[in-house]
Amino acid sequence: MSEETRPKRPLHVQRPKSIRVEALTHRDDDGDPDGIRIPCVKLRGMWLQTAGFRIGDVLIPHPIPGGIALTVRPMPEVVTRQTVKRST
Repeated sequence: MSEETRPKRPLHVQRPKSIRVEALTHRDDDGDPDGIRIPCVKLRGMWLQTAGFRIGDVLIPHPIPGGIALTVRPMPEVVTRQTVKRST
């Protein structure tokens, strides 16, 4: 399939109306599934950027009744040293 005929993947620009809780399968020490299913939620799309999230942000989940609130962990301020050239 050529580059021109390949369907483009959606960018997920708009916020989804709903997000399904999926499951990951836990594996034992041998790598075999052990029957434990772990709930998993995936968030992706350009709508996250529109909502103020940046690539690299660290999110802190806060369980609330009936949902989850996500807040961005504040980035520490980077202190840079400035050198001043003095004339002699």
